[in-house]
Amino acid sequence: MASTNRQNPRRRNPKGQGVQLREELLAAATRMLDESGDPATVTIRGVAAAVGVVPNAVYLHFANRQALLVALVADRFAAFGDHIRTATNAAGNDPLERVKAGHRAYIEFALAHHGHYRLMFGDDAGEPAVSIGLDAFGLCVDGCRELSTAGLIGDVDPEELAAALWAFDHGYVELARTNKGRLLADPDQALATLLAAITRR
Repeated sequence: MASTNRQNPRRRNPKGQGVQLREELLAAATRMLDESGDPATVTIRGVAAAVGVVPNAVYLHFANRQALLVALVADRFAAFGDHIRTATNAAGNDPLERVKAGHRAYIEFALAHHGHYRLMFGDDAGEPAVSIGLDAFGLCVDGCRELSTAGLIGDVDPEELAAALWAFDHGYVELARTNKGRLLADPDQALATLLAAITRR
């Protein structure tokens, strides 16, 4: 006799509410990343079980696992960008303080959501993840352009400066999550030191 010991199935969404299931699937995948810190744990079967649907229900929204991961990368980069944007807006109109706040927010998000960050900047989602992240990088470019417009940096291309600051933050995050992180300065101090070396204030 077949076993009947199954999880209670999730109630079917009313017709026309498939978008809700898609959001629930992404939310479940996000929780899995937070809990495990490892993108490899996000699977079609795992996400389906977390929401209480059969795997075939996931395939109605995502063609395969990579499509799920690409959608998850887009969702997490949107949250990442919102976190940075909120921080820079709260910093007021001073270009230097806005850049400091944005990069502080970068590090905060990455350390608080390591699994998300690994997926966003890793290879699991493939090449599409690169272009998805450009909007978030654009926030850094905008901040560097503000520094340039205010005359706070020398003859430096804002995009090149943004790439350098982005690499600084990424390197800081990668070191901070290892036992070598104890050698690092406080993120605010480290960033202030770097900006003091390149700005005219």
